[in-house]
Amino acid sequence: MQNIVAFRGLDALQTGSNMTIKIMSLAQSDNQLMVDLTKKAQNDAKTLKTITILTMVFLPASFVSVSATFSLGTSIGFVTNYM
Repeated sequence: MQNIVAFRGLDALQTGSNMTIKIMSLAQSDNQLMVDLTKKAQNDAKTLKTITILTMVFLPASFVSVSATFSLGTSIGFVTNYM
């Protein structure tokens, strides 16, 4: 009887160990996916930062250019019915 109990205990321990190995394998693959996702997010952040810097440089310049064009056009008389 003691051998049966010991066998069942060993079997339960082995089953638990196998499940733990499977869970660790899944966790490892999830971690690798998260590393890949983090690298992609970093690349996206760099791209967005570049776009933001370019916008900060060119948007005010284009606003000034358009404002100067319209003020020049109205003072010369090219734009008479703007509104």
